[in-house]
Amino acid sequence: MRRSGLPVQSLDADKNPKSKIWYSTDELKFYVTKDGARSVRFRNYDYYCYDRGGKIVCVCFVRKCTATALLDDQCHIKFNVRRHSHSNKRKESAEENPNFLPFLPSVGEQNVVPVPEEKEVMQIKDEPVDLDLI
Repeated sequence: MRRSGLPVQSLDADKNPKSKIWYSTDELKFYVTKDGARSVRFRNYDYYCYDRGGKIVCVCFVRKCTATALLDDQCHIKFNVRRHSHSNKRKESAEENPNFLPFLPSVGEQNVVPVPEEKEVMQIKDEPVDLDLI
């Protein structure tokens, strides 16, 4: 969590963020992966998000990349000193990716939009059986 009294700076799209400064930006896109992992995208860099001792820690998706960031309860972001060890070029955008499931953060807690469940169907003797009827 961000300590009260620390100023939050606005981050313009043409500016690069500095480390250890809290920023407010509308460039954060929250989503859930098909595996159910909470994630955030900032300028085509994807981060896994998890709660660690009351802080939301964001770790880069790319293996061996040590870039991390913190989120507070009002969706302000602070980047660590360690930078990404790769480019932010993506092959597909979030809207083109069928595994991209958006979720909206709420103040104080990250609420995940539930993934719609598929009906479980079992096939016996080449006839589909709906398990909800059993």
